[in-house]
Amino acid sequence: MNRYQLIKVKSFFTAILFFAVLSPSTGMLSNTGDEHDRHRAMYLYNLVRNIDWHSQDIVIGVVGESQVTTELESLAKKNTKVTIKTFADFDSIENCDIVFLPNATHPEFYQVQQKIGSSSVMLIVDKKIYVARGAEMGFYIEDDQLRFVVNPDAIKETGIKVSQTILQKAVPIR
Repeated sequence: MNRYQLIKVKSFFTAILFFAVLSPSTGMLSNTGDEHDRHRAMYLYNLVRNIDWHSQDIVIGVVGESQVTTELESLAKKNTKVTIKTFADFDSIENCDIVFLPNATHPEFYQVQQKIGSSSVMLIVDKKIYVARGAEMGFYIEDDQLRFVVNPDAIKETGIKVSQTILQKAVPIR
């Protein structure tokens, strides 16, 4: 098996494990906020491996206070190529590949969206409605399960290449 085939196999198994954790049929998710935050962090962290980034070192920025930050920092200790930054507000966002905006209000969402502009930054939100309004990806709870949704048009505009596995497993925004 050549190196390219090995990387494809490794990516495939990473994606399977990743989606098994998020799959509602596994029963692995409980309906507690802490578990959902832990799984949001796992999703964000694993997203790094399923996207063709423009750089080798990836920065995930979290706007505001969130338990997801603590979980992400714990996961990032295992990978020196992933850095987690916390931003007190949208004005201080800079040098990120992913910006996660938990618990956003309409004004906050639009301010972060304007701050990011047309750069190659993936905006991930915690409300499905914001994915319909231009965020690339988002989380939502349905039947006490954490799910994720993607906006393929918004992803295409960033120029970031997301693996087909993620696009196929996510719910596309309508």
